[in-house]
Amino acid sequence: MPIHPFTHARRVSETDAVREGLYVFDSRAFGPHCQSVRLVLLSEKPSAKPDTKTVDPPILQQIWDDFAAYRAGE
Repeated sequence: MPIHPFTHARRVSETDAVREGLYVFDSRAFGPHCQSVRLVLLSEKPSAKPDTKTVDPPILQQIWDDFAAYRAGE
């Protein structure tokens, strides 16, 4: 679960807006201890299917390594 979900709407015309999401997670949330991590990107359009991407284990290891400094001293 994110520790800080955030949504921002940006006008692109008089009648349309784009909503973007930013989710902040704990520095220990993703890493080699995860069996699998999937990102599911959703559209607000009812007919749209989600776009799902699986994060490869080497990328999870890189994320874990990159955030090591934020876990130090915990």
